[in-house]
Amino acid sequence: MKSQAVTPAPLQSPSVRFPKTSTTSNEKLIDALIAAPNLSVRYVEDGAADASVLALYENGDPNVARQNPKEVLDIVALREKAIPLLIEYLDDTRPTSATVSGGGYLTDKPVRVPVGFVCLDILTSIIERNNKLIFFEDARDGFCGDMKDGYCFRPDDYKAYDDDRFKERPIVRIVKANWQKAYRDRKFKYDDKAVWK
Repeated sequence: MKSQAVTPAPLQSPSVRFPKTSTTSNEKLIDALIAAPNLSVRYVEDGAADASVLALYENGDPNVARQNPKEVLDIVALREKAIPLLIEYLDDTRPTSATVSGGGYLTDKPVRVPVGFVCLDILTSIIERNNKLIFFEDARDGFCGDMKDGYCFRPDDYKAYDDDRFKERPIVRIVKANWQKAYRDRKFKYDDKAVWK
């Protein structure tokens, strides 16, 4: 029997059909997050992965409590219902007042962070941290420091600058598809013990 050469299918990022979970009122919460004048966070390439819109302390100082932005707390107030909403918006590229600088495709000049990355920040802050599917036991420095491949992306992973133009990168859609599947399969839970101020 003569063997035939098989041409591999082109590499494509997954396209997952996931029912829309947000309501008009919940979509307005995302719009408010985008319009928030000061999310009070600056993500940094070589940071200790502790910059968050849900940080409990100012600059990591346990003596100075931080007042988290109302727009963030309104989403957190949804509790378990926040999870599908945040997953739904992971690929949203609309800019927020949060910034990032240094490394990757970035310059040293602060760049506004897409709301999808802020949603990832909130999502990973409201689920249980002892989940071995998503988190490493030991935290590492930098973006995605304590998160496993496939569940995290950098704030500059939405597009790559190449040949004098921006090109879409598939990693954000891959990560979103992984979160959708893990949520559908009930592989992680909301952390009802966390207290956000």
